[in-house]
Amino acid sequence: MTARLTTQLSNGDGLGFFDKDGRFSGFRVNRVEGNVLHLAIPVDLRPGTRLFRNADKAFADTLAAARPRRLICVDITLRAIPGGLALDLRDERGCAVTATTQCEPGIARKPQTAVRAATLSKLGDTIYTAGTITDLPGDGIFVPAGILAALRRDAVALLDHAAAATYAGERRRPEDADAQMWSETLTFHDNVANSQARRLYRDHGAREMAPAMECAMPAADAETHVMTCRYCLRREMGACLRDPQATRRLPATLVLRPRTPGMRPLSLRFDCAACLMTVHALPR
Repeated sequence: MTARLTTQLSNGDGLGFFDKDGRFSGFRVNRVEGNVLHLAIPVDLRPGTRLFRNADKAFADTLAAARPRRLICVDITLRAIPGGLALDLRDERGCAVTATTQCEPGIARKPQTAVRAATLSKLGDTIYTAGTITDLPGDGIFVPAGILAALRRDAVALLDHAAAATYAGERRRPEDADAQMWSETLTFHDNVANSQARRLYRDHGAREMAPAMECAMPAADAETHVMTCRYCLRREMGACLRDPQATRRLPATLVLRPRTPGMRPLSLRFDCAACLMTVHALPR
């Protein structure tokens, strides 16, 4: 197929179009050679049909290859306290915590500030990234890396708990007990299957409630509307009345006859205007 393109296409892109009846359809492009498109399936298009790209293969591949992470910036302060060290964390959400440890820092033989900053900034697989690191003890003391790493892990755990404590979830709006949300008479389609459902319906104006089908089957001597669904057997069998390319012709009503004795046959009816299929249990 030859098309006049206003953007570059990639192999594997999906294109859509509106047919003469105003219905949207589409196809996949196997290979692109300039303005020539090699399609996955044959498509009958009128000259001048406008095409829309609704699947961008190159863009989708870029998203799939990317591994974006949203991290929360944390300012870190290490300070000396009597008998040990304290580590203060303050994140951009406004949460602040302090973790302490008892230790006796040694005397440093070489500068330690850069080494400690590297240890404190290793936040690993957490949701945090290090911002400003302030090392108040300075280069004069030596702190074992194991003690510093344990202090950092304790502080991060405290920060997680502090953030969780500030979370405020959405609350359900007050219920208007006087509002009548359903009709006074309910059928088994309303799925009244237990006492809590009956109480809820009754509190909102229902007076007569048929039990759910799981609790009490409707009378077998009358036709029962069992289901309404978008899934359509006519379409699955290639006999859709709205599809001009349908290869099969079937009756307006189909019947599923069970092989198990005692089961009721099911009548399938089709509302093609609304694109719905209804299932009815026929009388025995």
